[in-house]
Amino acid sequence: MKSGVVKPRLELIQAQADVEFGVHLSRAEFRLIPGSTPGRTQLSIEVGVALGASDFDSDLDETLTITKLTLDGEERMTDTQKIIETLTATDPVSVVLEATNSGRYAIMWNVDTSLES
Repeated sequence: MKSGVVKPRLELIQAQADVEFGVHLSRAEFRLIPGSTPGRTQLSIEVGVALGASDFDSDLDETLTITKLTLDGEERMTDTQKIIETLTATDPVSVVLEATNSGRYAIMWNVDTSLES
């Protein structure tokens, strides 16, 4: 990466587990701060069962799936455990994630950003 280039970063706003209408949910809200150079920011999202402080298993809970991705208020319904989005925003972006699960395990989000070349 060139000198003076600031890579995109994420700020965690909140994370919570909830039960709505008998469905176990895990939610996480972030603010994505784009990098200092114009271009495309890649947002990578995975969800899994927490196995420790930094390890997780995406296959342990068969019901675990990301059901909703919201970017700056625009909701997208999904049915997956991994999402890769490319953003061209120059201003901070609100990112809200929601996943359903069995409720038997602690859920871990793996969310990362990078500059797309």
